[in-house]
Amino acid sequence: MFIDGSINWIQFRLPSVEMLFRNRSTSAVQFSIIWFITVETESALALTIASVVGLLPQAIIGLFAGVWIDRFNRKKIIILAFLAIVSLTILKTSK
Repeated sequence: MFIDGSINWIQFRLPSVEMLFRNRSTSAVQFSIIWFITVETESALALTIASVVGLLPQAIIGLFAGVWIDRFNRKKIIILAFLAIVSLTILKTSK
């Protein structure tokens, strides 16, 4: 895992860069859905509800996720989270 105390590129940095891009693309999809709702309804209330529904779960789960993740295998949790994100994104975007 470690070579002379340094972190190997493949084992840490590359997955971190990949996760950065994945999180940005997920945020872009979430923003585009909120924007679509706003444009279609032309309602400030719809914008507020869509924003709260999109962001509130992250805020609530984020408070406890760190403690919960430390108890389990992080690699499996990252893989499961990625599969869930991909599945939900496909469901949201398919007609």
